[in-house]
Amino acid sequence: MSIPSNSDIDLLLIGKTGNGKSATGNSILQRKVFVASASMESVTLKVSWDVSDHNNTIIKVVDGPGLGDTRLTTEEGLNLFMNAMEYAVMANSSGYHAFLLVVRYGGRFTQEDQDVVRLLKQIFGQDFVKNYCVLVMTFGDNFKREGEEFGFTFEQWCGQQSGVMQELIREVQGRIVLFDNVTKDPVARKRQIDDLLSKVATLKSRGQRYTDKNFERAQEARDRVRIEAKKPMIQDDTMFKISLILQRLGQIQSDFHSPSQLQDLQNLELETQKLVGNIALQDKGTGALRDISENATAIMNTVREAISVRKRLDQDRLRAQQQETDQAAQLQRQRETMQKEMEEQGASAEVVAMQNRIRELEEQMAREREERNEQVAVRQTEEQNRLADMTQKSQDCFLNIHIQVDKNLFDTIIAFTKGIFTTIASWFKK
Repeated sequence: MSIPSNSDIDLLLIGKTGNGKSATGNSILQRKVFVASASMESVTLKVSWDVSDHNNTIIKVVDGPGLGDTRLTTEEGLNLFMNAMEYAVMANSSGYHAFLLVVRYGGRFTQEDQDVVRLLKQIFGQDFVKNYCVLVMTFGDNFKREGEEFGFTFEQWCGQQSGVMQELIREVQGRIVLFDNVTKDPVARKRQIDDLLSKVATLKSRGQRYTDKNFERAQEARDRVRIEAKKPMIQDDTMFKISLILQRLGQIQSDFHSPSQLQDLQNLELETQKLVGNIALQDKGTGALRDISENATAIMNTVREAISVRKRLDQDRLRAQQQETDQAAQLQRQRETMQKEMEEQGASAEVVAMQNRIRELEEQMAREREERNEQVAVRQTEEQNRLADMTQKSQDCFLNIHIQVDKNLFDTIIAFTKGIFTTIASWFKK
């Protein structure tokens, strides 16, 4: 449905179910057009609109989605609301002069109300409330009775507010009007419409309309909201996969002498890369999953370090084997030469000297073997210290991430991680 765009003033109503949003729209239109939702648990998806002529000014009122008390805490409810808001903005191609944020007089401005304002900023942009909102306070009939009883005006009441309500009034720069949606007094009904339009005029005079272009610029923020709604599910799925990766890593490490160990570790690295990549795809560059990504990346780095340790150990062993082979070949050549000379000359002085050289070479090989063992011991200590640092960093990563999992499972993962690094350290002792 496309909403015609030939009106003078375009208004979009936003508010929690029960705050009198639809009734306010009817008061502005001066007839009953919108039907209020009876459910406090719903998100009203249907977007209705109508127009009215007020003092030769054509006013278009769009009754936007109503916010239920609890549905915004669910991914489904959040997506329904955001989709409905997107529809309301896109359907009115000319945009809106003002968004009427409907709140109720007589009730506390709760954490839920604050969350609604925060969500609206995420949907429409952080300057949305300051640049495009007018605060409409309903149940003006209740205020009238209390004002007459205690002797204060609406302006005085606004000036006496504190806390979050005061902050909200300041953010809309004092654009707040009182609406009595039950009064039958035509003068009072006209006056409150005039008051509203005067507040809207302060926005209209700036030449600003909130259009679909503004909405597109806030796309990243809306993506972040949707992703944060999915975050608990993504957290659980990531922890599940990390647990399996850690288990597999422990199994690979326990079979140190397996010829396929390096290949198995490299295959496990591919799994961790895939996990980190999938998190990045789901994050869409919003940063909403940064803590989960950091946790998965830490596990990937753990696997990579295990691969590096294995490669370094293999290289050390290959070098030692090659040195042993070269020295053994040299010694064998010396022995063959000595044997040949003994056969030709007997126990001559040259043969005795060669025997002494062979003994010296054997002693030198023994000394070099001892030096290599000492060097390997130093390398072992260095690697163990490096692994100890990795253990601490991984523990910190697990402890800092805000994943709500069962504590026993969490402790099991921590203990298992410690065991993994202990296993890696034991490689050097084999």
